[in-house]
Amino acid sequence: MGSDSSKPKSVPRTPVECTVPSIRLPSSQSCYDVTTTKGSPDGLNRSRPGSSCSVQSRHPLPARHRRLIQSCFANPHETIGRRIMKRAAEAREDFGRFYLNLDSEQRDNSEESIKGLLKKVVHCVDLVEEVQRYSEEFGSRFAELRQLGFKPDYFAIIADATITECTHLDSAVHKAHTTTHAFSQFGALVFSSVRDGFYHEIRRRRRASNSFSISSNNSSLRRKKSGDSRASSRGGSPRSVSPEIDINDDCFGIESDGFLKPPTSMNLIQTRTY
Repeated sequence: MGSDSSKPKSVPRTPVECTVPSIRLPSSQSCYDVTTTKGSPDGLNRSRPGSSCSVQSRHPLPARHRRLIQSCFANPHETIGRRIMKRAAEAREDFGRFYLNLDSEQRDNSEESIKGLLKKVVHCVDLVEEVQRYSEEFGSRFAELRQLGFKPDYFAIIADATITECTHLDSAVHKAHTTTHAFSQFGALVFSSVRDGFYHEIRRRRRASNSFSISSNNSSLRRKKSGDSRASSRGGSPRSVSPEIDINDDCFGIESDGFLKPPTSMNLIQTRTY
């Protein structure tokens, strides 16, 4: 038998605490709400894109296309309005007839107005609302040309001519398909608002015309009613005697054939009341 020192000593066991890792549940947030913005403190936009409370709305034109458009208009473009209208007149025969039937002052105004529109919208191309406002103002001016033969589908011809002439301003600095794509998006943004402004002005004039006709009808109806009331106060006959003179049947005599005699002057004096 060995000594007690050769036996292994038992070491008392201490209980080991196991730490369970904590699980952090994601907040109840829609996948549409995870949009990084610069304005929010935590870098997240808590509103759904496209809603009225979103911090920053998405521009329909990419930033690189906006810079390309502005760089193109840094080149000389003082005759772009005339070139656009000339190209549109050559592209479609009926628009060409309409444009040639305008007098020289109207043609000059059209060319200057489209050049002025392009300058304004290119200058504020980063602000969509300003682009739409200027475009709608431009479109409303064509409402008065309807009586001269202008049609709403002429806007598509003018838009195509605008895209082509604006593309030529690039002078082959950028790739052709890049410039065409940029100005195609730009033209769609501008001329959709131009058409909206045209129809808005047409509806406004129509409402004004209808309200004027309704007020005219009401005034004529009131005059008719007042005339009927005056006629009824005189006994229902527009040819009755003056309302200041009251005549009864006693002033009329009866002839032998049963007809009434004309009134005598004595009877009229006797029956007159004051």
